[in-house]
Formats: sequence, structure tokens, C-alpha cells
Amino acid sequence: MAKQFTTAALLILEAEGKLDFKRPVQAYLPAFPEYAWPITLQHLVHHTSGIRETNSMQLFQGIDPQFEEVFDTDDLVELVLQQKELNFAPGSEYRYSSGGYAVLAKIVEKVSGKPFPEFVEERIFRKLGMYDTRVSDDHNEIIPNRAVSYWPQGEGQWERRSQVFDAYGDGGIITTVRDLLEWDKAFYEDRLGVENFAEKMYQKGRLNSGEEIEYARALQIREFRGQRYITHNGGMLGFRVDMIRFPDKKLFKLIFCRRKGPVLGSDEINKERIAALWARNLMKSGSRISILKWPFAAHTIKFKQFLSIIALANAAYANPTREILNIAGFFIPEKP
Repeated sequence: MAKQFTTAALLILEAEGKLDFKRPVQAYLPAFPEYAWPITLQHLVHHTSGIRETNSMQLFQGIDPQFEEVFDTDDLVELVLQQKELNFAPGSEYRYSSGGYAVLAKIVEKVSGKPFPEFVEERIFRKLGMYDTRVSDDHNEIIPNRAVSYWPQGEGQWERRSQVFDAYGDGGIITTVRDLLEWDKAFYEDRLGVENFAEKMYQKGRLNSGEEIEYARALQIREFRGQRYITHNGGMLGFRVDMIRFPDKKLFKLIFCRRKGPVLGSDEINKERIAALWARNLMKSGSRISILKWPFAAHTIKFKQFLSIIALANAAYANPTREILNIAGFFIPEKP
């Protein structure tokens, strides 16, 4: 999910006339390799560049399989710069490649003249009132109330997973449910100085063949029961996050989890069905924010159990409070 903020930073710079998504990467980073075909910023954004996945390359190099190892954005970019060939001609295929977003973060720094963490803090987080959100570029920093993640070690046994890397652009954002509600509002209001911000974020990629792909600008555009919805997930260490937005209904679902395994938002739960049920049951309340409260627990929550939890929440929170949990939050933004 963190890639959305990298794309938003690029759109801000584009709005100021400082960059063009259709220009080759070398226009901004001269050290970027010359391949048989030019790679543009647009290719990197839509994962159609042909650049190999940096996380996979790290594993091939022998990095700790759980990524509990020290590395930063420069290390990821260096992996990209060392690639002699591409997986395919840019624009001919779609294949997810996180390293492209590390390169894009460096382009933001080059064009803006500021470190990426400073730029997004000033131009995005502070403007939107996301005061508990930051770029994680120093794993030794003490952050109050910071969550830690866990990894299963057998039946009922858990082990902490610690972040010791400082990479950003493709990830590396620390945030809260409350702050991401402010981020969601930016898709309905002009708060970043980018005209038609939402539609620009929702602009799908297109292959050289003319085929349109579902991956837009760090977001996936899909359809459920005739309704367009926007989604993306993410995870590293034991953390997992999943989001889904129905823009025409101003409906936003977000799941945070800090343990690896079958939990809320995993494959055991069909998020489209959850969204449909939630929308049908909870939107009737007309509340500004409707919240499903469920404490963190180290056990599986099956889909049928989850439906029961939603039904209970609907009954118990006909007039829901405005509190936000940092594990799972479900929001209905205020109607215009």
C-alpha cells in the first residue's frame, strides 16, 4: 500500500510541471542503465518495465528469508542498476516489480531537491493531517505506540519479527487507521493541489498491444456486482494490510494485522463479500464512521465467524463511537 504515496508525490511534481510520466528514467537519473528499449516513469508505475523483482533478487543473494537484515533504498536501487537485461520489453507485459518504486522515490528526490521522507511529510502527510504517519528510514528511531509483528513458530507459539531495514518508495510507511481515513478523503477532495487527483491515481496501465491492465497508479481497479472498486494489499515481516474502496459509494474498508497467518484479510476471507455485507448492513445507520471492534487475537477467524462479528457489531453499534482501533477499522465517510 505504501506505493500510493510514491505515486502521489510524482503527481504533485507533475502538477508543478517538473516531470513527465512519459519521459525515460534517464531524464531524471542519468546513471540508469540503457537497455534495448527505453523505460519510462509510466512503465515503473504500472509494473510494465521488465525490471526484475528486487525482493526475489535479494533472496537469490542469500538475504535472510524473513528480511530481518539491514538494507536501504540505495541498496534496492543498486540491484536495479546492476541488471544487465530485462525480463521483457517495456510495455509488453505486466509483472510486479517493487524495485521500480525504489527508483521512483529517488526520482522524487532528484526532481524536488529534498529527501523523499521530507518531501512526503511536507507535501502529503502534513497537508492531510496525517500526523502519526512517517517514512521509516531509521529503524533505530523510537516511535511511541509502534506495533511489532509476529511469526508462527508452531502450535500456539509465536516469535517477534523486527524491522532492521530502512527502504522506502516501495514500502516503508508507518501509519495508523485514523491517518489512512484522512488519506481516503484526499480521493474526494482537492487537498494536495493535484487536479482530478483520484482519477489520475485510478488511471490504468496500458500495454503496447493496447490491452488495458487492472493495475493503475499503485492501485488495482476491479469490479464487483457492477460496482467499480479500488484495492491493494501489502505485507512484510509479520505485518499484513488490505484495503478496498468503492468510490461511487464513498465506501472504504481497511484491515491492519500484525501477525502472519490466517487472519482478517487473508485468503480465507473473500474481501468483496465482506464489503458487500458490510455496506448493506452498516450503511443503513447513516453514521459518519462505523467501526467494527475486534481485539487482536492469535487465532484463526473463519469467514462464518467474521459474518457473525459484523452482525454483532451492527447490533451493538447502531450509534457507533468515533474511536479507531489500530488493528482493524471499517469506515463510512460522511456523506456530502
